[in-house]
Amino acid sequence: MDVAPLRPSVDDLWAAAVAHLDQDLRSDIDFDHVEKREVASEVLRITVEARNQCAARAWRLRRKNGATVSVRDVLAKIAKWADRFKEIG
Repeated sequence: MDVAPLRPSVDDLWAAAVAHLDQDLRSDIDFDHVEKREVASEVLRITVEARNQCAARAWRLRRKNGATVSVRDVLAKIAKWADRFKEIG
């Protein structure tokens, strides 16, 4: 009797993450690297560049409920998590 693993493999998680990206982002990042740490570094670099652009322009979005979201803050959180993924490998 075959038993499915409780945790998905790392490759499955990367494939699921890539499937959620827009085509523009997929073309900017080479996900075919064998070394996933390089991909995480590339994601971090792109995120930091976008965060710096947003900080310079002070972009903000307004949600349907009226809450204001700073794009810079969101990108800072993404950069923090991308850096953690890079450290873990």
